[in-house]
Amino acid sequence: MTLRARLREFAERSIEGHKPGDRVMLVWDMIGKTQADSIVLIERYQAMRESHVEAGYILPAEFVAADANARTVTFRVPLPSGAVGTVQGLSYPKRVRLAVPMSQPNETAAIDGVEVVER
Repeated sequence: MTLRARLREFAERSIEGHKPGDRVMLVWDMIGKTQADSIVLIERYQAMRESHVEAGYILPAEFVAADANARTVTFRVPLPSGAVGTVQGLSYPKRVRLAVPMSQPNETAAIDGVEVVER
């Protein structure tokens, strides 16, 4: 599933050096929130693993593209088999909410569920 998320203004510099297809770890902004809606850091997947970061507000993903002017990043994660019907036929732009466990010990994102959210 290909998604786009907002980057916090100070996270723009973390898009440099990434190219389509790179394995990355997205770190989500949870400061003063109960649900993340923007990214504070995009780091090389291997660098996070070498630092033993396997849990937190993180999501392993495939980097697709970034737009520094719009402050967005496009990324790809696997679609959970049970969520195919939820997103099938969606027209963009739509907002989706991913249910993701805090522990992300594998290279492939663990996603528990996907929900389409009305604005």
